[in-house]
Amino acid sequence: MKTTGFPFLKWRKTVNKNSLKADCIAGLTGAFLVIPQGIAYAMIAGLPAEFGLYAAIFSAVIASFFGSSMHMVSSTTAALSIVSAIIIENALGASQLSYLSLMFLLTFLVGAFQLAFAFLRFGFLVNFISHAVVQGFTAGAALLIAVSQLGNFLGLPKVGGSSFIEYLQLVVKYWDSINTPSLITGLVTIFSAVLLKYWLKSIPYLLGSMLIGACVCLFLFDPVQDQIDMIKALPKSFPSFVMPDFDLDTVFLLSLRSVVHCHFRIN
Repeated sequence: MKTTGFPFLKWRKTVNKNSLKADCIAGLTGAFLVIPQGIAYAMIAGLPAEFGLYAAIFSAVIASFFGSSMHMVSSTTAALSIVSAIIIENALGASQLSYLSLMFLLTFLVGAFQLAFAFLRFGFLVNFISHAVVQGFTAGAALLIAVSQLGNFLGLPKVGGSSFIEYLQLVVKYWDSINTPSLITGLVTIFSAVLLKYWLKSIPYLLGSMLIGACVCLFLFDPVQDQIDMIKALPKSFPSFVMPDFDLDTVFLLSLRSVVHCHFRIN
């Protein structure tokens, strides 16, 4: 039997009762954690909340069939979410397409470049990237993500920017509009995550802090009266499949940006 197309067939004989049980527990834990995580990453990318879950589910399923490692992690990431959002925001004014259409097109282009690089065996190019560059990119993305989410953390009006300075300026501009219940809910969530991580290590601290923060929001405050932004109920059905709009000018514009995007994704 040929196993080239499905790498998981190579290690199927190593699966036993104990490993299967451990995999099920890990999968269940990951499923619970990816719900708030996927939603948060979708919001960072400027997309509806459900798209974060779609990306997490389908990427994991595809990777399980075609991934080259049985220990590989495949899901959405915060760094790629913020990079995608910045690319689309910068290209939005130069294109007639909507934000969602541009995001679909960007996703397609990144996948196409990754596939082309794989066929051309260009993976060796990452050997020329120093660890300092990767650390700098990761640290910069972390700072940008933190500042971009200050508006949600403080309950400020919906603001958007494309750089660290722009986000800070918008936060300072609307500083007088801080929503106290939103701020308290966010602080409780952060502090409970820290306490759970260091004092109750048997409980997944991210999931536990999300539950504590949600309980504080629901039982200590009135989300409607206190004007706390709540995520709306997710749709019950999957969205219909729509092909990206391959506008040549937009494709050329995003292609230049996608090379950089894809470059960091491969690394």
